[in-house]
Amino acid sequence: MGIVAHCGLAIEELINQLTPMLTPETGQTISNRFSLISNESSESKKSFERAVKGKGGSKAYYTGTNDV
Repeated sequence: MGIVAHCGLAIEELINQLTPMLTPETGQTISNRFSLISNESSESKKSFERAVKGKGGSKAYYTGTNDV
């Protein structure tokens, strides 16, 4: 698991722990923003992988694995 994915999981767990302590509106705002950031991160990773593949390179150095 890469550092970005690990941090994402940690942030998600933090949100899950804090949300019950917040007002419903604040909890929903945090949840919505996290979803937006998560989606943007996923799209950014896909874009990067397409760019690397387009240059004939390997994404192994990016993911830390040899799974290409």
